[in-house]
Amino acid sequence: MQTKSDLESIRRVLAGDREAFADLVERYQQRVVATIRRLLADPHASEDVAQDVFLAAFRKLASFDPQRGSFGSWLFSIARNRSLNSLRQRRPDLHAHLDQHPAPIPNGQPDELRQLLDRQLLRLPVAQKSAWVLRHIAELSYAEVARLEGVPEATVRSRVSRAGERLRSALRSRIGEHYET
Repeated sequence: MQTKSDLESIRRVLAGDREAFADLVERYQQRVVATIRRLLADPHASEDVAQDVFLAAFRKLASFDPQRGSFGSWLFSIARNRSLNSLRQRRPDLHAHLDQHPAPIPNGQPDELRQLLDRQLLRLPVAQKSAWVLRHIAELSYAEVARLEGVPEATVRSRVSRAGERLRSALRSRIGEHYET
């Protein structure tokens, strides 16, 4: 969904008001960082990728076309692509530590649940993880995710559903039947 404030901020940035970009960063930073963290499951790399995403968005802002989609979708496509590139670069080490340090059984603490979710997201196929994170963390519509992924909406729905099933199953096996979806 295109917002008037996004379009106004973009217009101001393109007119030379670099400070107006801070409005866009403030509006999207939390969801962009959360999206990247879920895709990478590495807080240090996530911060670097997030900075890279906003820098790339600033540099490419003139190429944004509101007729093709919302600024949010455009920004999350950059975040997705930069995250997947980062994953490809470090792919050999991606799962090496998972079995050596099993996730603790959470006692209801949000940070422990997030860590467990991050570990389980690492185990998903990249296509399922990307679709699930863009849908549930970035809060994009199925249509927007389909456009970003370059696949039909039904494929996105299937990937998100399969990812959700795998996550629920893995989480239940780690924390017992007390986990409710």
